[in-house]
Amino acid sequence: MLTFTKKFLFLLFSISLLVITPCNGQSKSLENKIAQIDSLLYAHLGKLALPIIDSLLNTSISDDIKLYLKSNKVEALVHLEDYENALPFVNEILKDPKLQGEALIKAHIERALLYEVSGKMKESKKDLDFAGEYYKNRYNKKDELYGEYLYRLSSWFRIRGDINKSITLSKEAIQFGYQNNYGNVEATGLLLLATTKYNNQINKKEELLKRALSIWKKCNNYMHINFMYGSIASCYVAKKKISTAHKYLDSAIVTAKKINYNNSLSSSYRFKSSIYEQQKDYKKALEYFKNHQAATEKNILGKQKAEVQKIEAKYNFEKVHDVHVSYVCKYLKLAECHG
Repeated sequence: MLTFTKKFLFLLFSISLLVITPCNGQSKSLENKIAQIDSLLYAHLGKLALPIIDSLLNTSISDDIKLYLKSNKVEALVHLEDYENALPFVNEILKDPKLQGEALIKAHIERALLYEVSGKMKESKKDLDFAGEYYKNRYNKKDELYGEYLYRLSSWFRIRGDINKSITLSKEAIQFGYQNNYGNVEATGLLLLATTKYNNQINKKEELLKRALSIWKKCNNYMHINFMYGSIASCYVAKKKISTAHKYLDSAIVTAKKINYNNSLSSSYRFKSSIYEQQKDYKKALEYFKNHQAATEKNILGKQKAEVQKIEAKYNFEKVHDVHVSYVCKYLKLAECHG
């Protein structure tokens, strides 16, 4: 007969096969999920990426993968404009000395944007300078994040009023993105160039925005496609081509609905309402204003629902963990009884 000690060890081994081995056997599934996250973030669909990231962070994964996912979570939170949670989260992970390479640079670049949004321009520049120093090292490849660094820096100088420097950097971003087939980088550079150098030249601005739209369509970046429709609509309003402006806003509304982006949907409805109001078509102005209010309320409810789901996800993970613990305890007692 097996001794209790041997039964104990055998039982632990058996349970580890039940609990741990399936996780190891699903490494391909983990790779697929990470690839899915990367694809969603590339398309600026952080809303869809975030639940997948959170579910993986609640599993047994290596520290390196966990830190990589956490840096992606910061990006997802930024996409959702959840700056209140994004900033403390990125501050926390940047304290970890194990954070290196792509995950480290992404964290600094995202925090630079968070500081920019909150008006902390000195702090934003420090993070951008950190990324700049990293890429000065010839052993560090200038990847797509380098392109993001270029257009974030361009945006920083634009806000500070140094338009010439901003234009130079936006052109660098366009060239770098084009040469390396980084569509998001090239398109963002075009957007910045359109709104700095050509902001008062409507035809040229419209041309650049349409080029950016075309690139983002190829990238399936629906968030920016949506934004471009609204921006181009503004050009047509300035040119008093109202019917064309409405067509672009209608496209913005369709895209926003497609990706369930209620914040943008609300803005598009409000824009159409204001146009109809200027045309003294008060019936349609009121109709779209009501749509704007409904989308705004839906956006608020969506954020509240996300918070609830976050709590439920944590509860479910803890519940599963408790089941495994109960399972181990139960069979240890059985082994002891039959010792």
